[in-house]
Amino acid sequence: MTNVLVKFFEKIGHAFKQVFGSTTWETQAIATISYAEPIVIGILGFVDPLAVPFVTGIITAIVASLNTVKSVVQQGTVAPGSPASAKVAAELDSVKANLAALLADAHIKNSEKVAQITAAVNIVDGEVDAILGQAPAPAVSA
Repeated sequence: MTNVLVKFFEKIGHAFKQVFGSTTWETQAIATISYAEPIVIGILGFVDPLAVPFVTGIITAIVASLNTVKSVVQQGTVAPGSPASAKVAAELDSVKANLAALLADAHIKNSEKVAQITAAVNIVDGEVDAILGQAPAPAVSA
């Protein structure tokens, strides 16, 4: 399933290359985050009302991390080994951890809702993996 999900990120890059002649991972990342953010927010529609307060906290953290990545990327070129690349990687890792927590800790018993939430989480997780795969690497500790 991840291969299918990564294709959206790749398709954005291909479409931008056709329209503008070239693209950067930054352009693709911003567009992908704009696509993924409403999916994350939409998860609340599948959650049992009793779990909404808990899930809202996780979703708020995910959206904040996505917005931080978008902001860092929009501020300029994210160079390999730079503080910006470290920030992008850390925030995207936070998104992945919060997505996993959402599935593990939301205590949703309805199997249909679990399937819907899992599908949404898998979409966003795949897109985050695609961004991480193209983003400049953060500095490696010696």
